Amino acid sequence: MTTRETGSRAETDRAKLNAIAASLDAMIGSGVSAKVAGVSADELRHDFGLVHKFLTAFDIGQPGLIDADEFDRLVEQYT
Repeated sequence: MTTRETGSRAETDRAKLNAIAASLDAMIGSGVSAKVAGVSADELRHDFGLVHKFLTAFDIGQPGLIDADEFDRLVEQYT
């Protein structure tokens, strides 16, 4: 498992995760098709859960627990 850095970068990462969470929530809530989103509904729900796990890591003061590769994938895919 790779980890994220702490400090000001962590706050930037948290902001990105919040934006991704809002985007995923909107996609799931609107019932957007997998074709439009480029992923399946199951993948949207999985990624939504993953984003919230990462946000929980920030909430408990453990941003180092976030997998950097998964974080980068989420940012690339949903921003």
